[in-house]
Amino acid sequence: MVKYDAIVVGSGNAGLTGAVSLANAGQKVLLVEQNHEPGGNATSFKRGRFTFEASLHEFMQSVGTKDQPGDLFTMFDELGVGDKIKIKHAPNESLTTILPSGKRVVMHHTKTPEELTQELIFAFPDEASGIQQFMQKMLPYAQQFMEYMNNEVSFSNETYSADKYAPLRENFFNRIGRIYDECNLSKDVRAVIESKIDYFSDTSTEMQPGFIVAQLLQNLEDGSYVEGGSQSITDALINKLKEEGGDLLLDNRVEKIIVEDQKVKGVVTDQNKTFEAPMVLTDMVPTETYIDLVGEENTPQSVLDQINQASVGYSACNLFLGLDCPPEEVGIESALNFVDYTYDLDKVKRQWHTLEVPDHLLISSHCVVNPTSAPSGAADVSIFTYQAADQWLALNPSEYNKVKERYTNDLLNKTEQFYPNIREHIEECELATPITLMRYNSQPKGSIMGWEISDRTEVTAGPQMAKSPIKGLFITGASIGPGFYGSYKAGTVIASLMNQELTAGGVQ
Repeated sequence: MVKYDAIVVGSGNAGLTGAVSLANAGQKVLLVEQNHEPGGNATSFKRGRFTFEASLHEFMQSVGTKDQPGDLFTMFDELGVGDKIKIKHAPNESLTTILPSGKRVVMHHTKTPEELTQELIFAFPDEASGIQQFMQKMLPYAQQFMEYMNNEVSFSNETYSADKYAPLRENFFNRIGRIYDECNLSKDVRAVIESKIDYFSDTSTEMQPGFIVAQLLQNLEDGSYVEGGSQSITDALINKLKEEGGDLLLDNRVEKIIVEDQKVKGVVTDQNKTFEAPMVLTDMVPTETYIDLVGEENTPQSVLDQINQASVGYSACNLFLGLDCPPEEVGIESALNFVDYTYDLDKVKRQWHTLEVPDHLLISSHCVVNPTSAPSGAADVSIFTYQAADQWLALNPSEYNKVKERYTNDLLNKTEQFYPNIREHIEECELATPITLMRYNSQPKGSIMGWEISDRTEVTAGPQMAKSPIKGLFITGASIGPGFYGSYKAGTVIASLMNQELTAGGVQ
């Protein structure tokens, strides 16, 4: 039996940063991945002369610049891959929201909250008073909310001081719909504020306001794109892991985490390989970690009660288009375009559970600000919407391809309502469904967000489940820190906790 200090199960974003963090600290690490390539959702693929980014639309959180690095730059530098990842900034980038009326509201990345407020007022001058009231109330709160969610404190249950964090406590249990009503904001203003539902996979009225306003605040940072897409980050992390002596095992699915007397002992793969370690880190949904790998018989009842209250997060449909013309020729002038066909986001959420194309889409094109992402004179376009997997899983093989073809056509028909000549320029066309994502990211039902985002899972349950009551078992991934930045961060934070225990001999 081969022995390691730590075994990492799954090579998604958090698994990669977790494994590299442990290897950098001198631990003997094994990273096990069931697919033939690492990366999960953080990858790219080729069709014809186009290379498509599978999932990363834009970094809009904690990037900063080389001169004034944010947390993301700092994290990559600390991992030893900062010089291998080339981030392109787009300081003048615009983001477009298309309202149900067809009105296009263009927002830009700005430098100050005051400029951001003026961007909204410029689009809706008759609502200046309500917009100012909303921003004055929400900006201090959202900044503190982001700090809470992104800081290690959310993993350690540290208490924030009452005086400094009064705005956080005052609105933590408020609802965004109530705040809209207090400020008397119109449906159009609300639609622009909450247009980025694509980044938190939920609809708004009863949501914790921090999730929504935090997305708006990301306009205070420059848009940032990665040269080579997220695949280049995956490649850099894998190379670093190997440089530090870590081992990578592909085409092996972990079938069991060995637990004896509530202590981790190692793992067994589907290739009948057994590896011993006092610590295991899984880049998986907690439900899958415990039910599938640990086994209910070895899982404490308190954990079973907790995971039974959570639902697996949404998967997606993503239509990748290679166009034979520049993006502006089909009316795409912003890299990110949030398209609303309805004000009723509860309806949109219901549509995610059907085979009907939803009334909200994210249409993105990296080449608007990063021309090297597409061939000269051409455009890469992604049309994204969340989808539950159940309705796709219910299809038999003979139905699946027909439904996939029909869904592609319906998605293009819907897109043509605001981009009328896009279809005639299509050179490459590929639809990824929840079934596709299940193959690539190995998450239950193709989830791209871990657990379904809610106040309970993201604010409390997720961070609390990072360290298991089973000694030596840790969990990371999108359920602990959602999104690209959140999952990269979660991997490093949890690895730090593991390294502290390994160094102190706490798992012996």
